[in-house]
Amino acid sequence: MRLGSYILLPLYYGIGLFIISIQIFLYLFILKQRFNAIIFGTIYAAEILVMAYFYFKHKLHKLFWPKREKSVFDVKSALIFFLLTVQLLMVVFFIITRPTMAYDSIAVWSYKAKVLYYTEMVSFDKESVDYLGGGGHLNYPWQIPLSQFWMSKVLGQYDDNYSNFIYGAYYMFSLLFVYGILKRFLSDFYGLALTFILSSIPLFFYHAFTAYADLPLAFYFVCAFGLLVLSLRDEQASLLYLSAVFISICIWIKIEGLIMVTVFSIAVPVYNIIDKKLRRRDLLAFFLPILFFSLPWFYFIALNRLGLSNTEPGFVFHPEVIKSFYEALFVASSWNIWWFIFILIIIMSFKNLLRSRQMILYFSIPLLVLLVYLGIYIFTNNYVYAIDQTALSRNILSILPSTILLAGLAVSHMFNHYKRHLDG
Repeated sequence: MRLGSYILLPLYYGIGLFIISIQIFLYLFILKQRFNAIIFGTIYAAEILVMAYFYFKHKLHKLFWPKREKSVFDVKSALIFFLLTVQLLMVVFFIITRPTMAYDSIAVWSYKAKVLYYTEMVSFDKESVDYLGGGGHLNYPWQIPLSQFWMSKVLGQYDDNYSNFIYGAYYMFSLLFVYGILKRFLSDFYGLALTFILSSIPLFFYHAFTAYADLPLAFYFVCAFGLLVLSLRDEQASLLYLSAVFISICIWIKIEGLIMVTVFSIAVPVYNIIDKKLRRRDLLAFFLPILFFSLPWFYFIALNRLGLSNTEPGFVFHPEVIKSFYEALFVASSWNIWWFIFILIIIMSFKNLLRSRQMILYFSIPLLVLLVYLGIYIFTNNYVYAIDQTALSRNILSILPSTILLAGLAVSHMFNHYKRHLDG
């Protein structure tokens, strides 16, 4: 099955950055070697030649070359497209003119990339200030700093503004992917309208030019989610495998990615027990990318005894976190009025959604991720990050693009039901 360019180009971007990052990680952190531009240049050249050979020898362009997308823009759609273009130009403006100033960006994500850039190696001396890359939170995954490191090496200099183009690209490709999925279920106008709503949400827009890992995490999660939707709709096992690849990459973005992988790993088999649409071998193959891509990271965590939590272990109970969740969703100005719109769509389509097992699965995945976040904040010492709102809104951001897709699917499902009712 050939995918359209709106879907395939974002997938290429996500997979490409991951492949580059994991190779650098294995070389620096597992093999403990000093970075060598000649070695990596040779590796990349060899990989390109091998891929080109298989691409032309086995005519893979029929599968991997984007299918031409047809979009019919009326005046309303053209206006929304213009507004989206303005949004992207504003992102570029802020990337060029706005220096890195967010604390976690300075102390963690960008700092680790800078240490690697100037030392070209990882320190394994526990007495060194640069131990395991330095900065705060040594157990944070490495794809984001390694992406910045690689881009800086390609450019020949480290510049925070140039590095932020990575996040601007995540923003653009998130929008492109969401629109590519939505246009398969809705008209171009409604697809563009929902995509524009996503682009204009303040916190989502802010992360397009800020070196945090939350937007990349949201990108990989929505890609995994969208591919799952297409795989079940079109009964394409290959898309299910690709969905597993993208959800497994979440582990390399943030610790929260483990929650997403766990939810996916439970929700898909449970759905298959009820609906029995997947063959057993397809279900087993679904877990192979998850195991394969996550093992190097967990090996590194275990080898260096880093753990997965940054707070003291222990069971606590802080129900006041629920109030913080409510304020983060409906009081803070991070989301415009999106959550009110989303809840209204759910209420209007609720009866129809309950008739579809697939729609129940789709809604359960982001909801379970959100509930796990809530449970962790209520029952562990992570509650402080919810009370002071330092991490809560960014956690919610990780499922935001998926809720845009859910809204589009719900509207499409509702319209199709009413159409069948009228035709019947």
